[in-house]
Amino acid sequence: MQRGMRGPLGRASAQGGEKGEKPVNPQRSSQPSTPRASTPRLSGSRPSTRLLVAVVGALASALTAGIALGGWFVHRDHERTVVQLTERWEPAQATLAQVRDAVDEVQADCLIHPPGDQAVQQEARRRLDAALPRLHTLVSDSQGLELAVLELSQTVERSVAAALLPGSASRCSAAVTAGDPAMAGVAAGATGPGVGDPGDGTGFLAVQSRADQVQNLLNGTVRSAQSEAENGATTLLLYVFGMCLAAVLAVVAGTALISSRVLAPMARIEAQLRDAAAGVPPGPATAPTDRGGLFTRLAREADRTRMRLAQMQWQSGRDQAALAQHGPAATGIHRILTSREDPGPGVVVGGRLMAAEGLIAGDYLGTLPLPGGRTALLVGDVSGHGVEAGLLAAQLKCAAQAAFRAGLDPVRAAHTTWGALAHEDERFTTLVLAVLDPATATLTWLNAGHEEPYLLRADGTVERLAPTGPLIHPFLRPTDDTWRTASTAFTPGDLLVLATDGLTEGRTTDGSELGDERVLDALHGLSGRDLNPAAAVEALLEAVRRHGVDWDRDDITVLAATTAPTTDPTTDPTADPTTASTTDPTTDPTTRHDPRSLG
Repeated sequence: MQRGMRGPLGRASAQGGEKGEKPVNPQRSSQPSTPRASTPRLSGSRPSTRLLVAVVGALASALTAGIALGGWFVHRDHERTVVQLTERWEPAQATLAQVRDAVDEVQADCLIHPPGDQAVQQEARRRLDAALPRLHTLVSDSQGLELAVLELSQTVERSVAAALLPGSASRCSAAVTAGDPAMAGVAAGATGPGVGDPGDGTGFLAVQSRADQVQNLLNGTVRSAQSEAENGATTLLLYVFGMCLAAVLAVVAGTALISSRVLAPMARIEAQLRDAAAGVPPGPATAPTDRGGLFTRLAREADRTRMRLAQMQWQSGRDQAALAQHGPAATGIHRILTSREDPGPGVVVGGRLMAAEGLIAGDYLGTLPLPGGRTALLVGDVSGHGVEAGLLAAQLKCAAQAAFRAGLDPVRAAHTTWGALAHEDERFTTLVLAVLDPATATLTWLNAGHEEPYLLRADGTVERLAPTGPLIHPFLRPTDDTWRTASTAFTPGDLLVLATDGLTEGRTTDGSELGDERVLDALHGLSGRDLNPAAAVEALLEAVRRHGVDWDRDDITVLAATTAPTTDPTTDPTADPTTASTTDPTTDPTTRHDPRSLG
């Protein structure tokens, strides 16, 4: 279980940080005037320099903003020209060509067989009705073009549209020959009303004249737009080139400025700090030769930092001496948390505890023999980890073991553990107590809110031992029925695995936890073998190592046990009860093993 670090070490660290704000250096007592003497010499800055820097910065900012704004205007005008060219003038040319085609079809139809083919004339009329309004819309941005298109539309309406009206052939013939005496002898029946009178500006020749006028205006507009687009593109290219050149010059100038105004003074300050880190006694700081006020203040802070470093070096020596004194104590607490007595006859046990921080964990495990050839196993998990959680875990383990030694059952042992925890305000523990009885081939357990243990049967199936009561909390005053026990068969070849939640909570880089499913897969991989509890523990830790990248964010504890089959001790030396509790060097509880070193 994870919890914020509380306790003597955490408080000492915090106090050390507070003291670090105003260190009292013993060396200053012999030279009280040293820092004061250096302060007036290091202080001072030139307002004129700061004003010059501010003015130059403001001018550079204004120039940059002006260049950027000018580039934006150039880009906007270029885009506008390109849009007009591609979306108005060029489509207007295509639309004018459609108008010409429609007029030419009507003229050709009138010449071939006046009064004209009705189907051809209707199709031409439809195309004219669609093209002329669209042409008028496309040229609406140009007043001259708009007026020319309006005159073209009126001429078409008076001449070509009149020729398309149902009537005699004279209308069509008059429209063809209007304004062109050479065509008068071509068309048949060139007499009739004055729709083709040249003086009226009607007829196909007048339409073509208006169309030529619009075409000339459009061509001039397109050429002008193309020229503007090319000029805009050239201006943009020069603008980008100028910006790149300005950026290069700015980088060069900035590099030179930083080198002379920042790097050189910083190098001098670095040399002073390096002397302090090497243990050279601090002396008066030398002011940098630059003319700015920033680095004079920085040099003054460097001088203060050197004095702090001297104080921290002195304090570090004291801390190292304290660690040398507390090291054996931490090792002793670790041994209490991980110690296992020899189990009863016929029981083989293997276990491992790995602390998230150093040697002291909030987890605890243990085994001890009970009367009648039984063996008690226990695994607990105190909230949090570190020194404070480890000290409480040692108390709770001793309380539970004392209850078993006094002949109490698991329920009474849980009550005794609660009594040892009652003085706490915030911390709690989960606990699982198991009793193996090889004589009756039974397993009895009490699960006080702990991670459900795994029971690997000889046939390869895995069962979970559900909780039989709540976790042990000082605010939860227990009664006689708060916790209860449960029992199941436990025959040779079965394997019991007790573990804390740190086993299943190891995560990958994407946050995926090891989880119960992968633990079950690892256990299934053990089925069918000659089960060895120590090997089972190693296999589970190997699964943690292969899966998780932050396995050490919480304490991990695994305790496994099985019963050996009854054999004749005269023929099988492994049946000797004294060999069942032999400690495997790989599971020495006094040593913290890193799962990344397992192999």
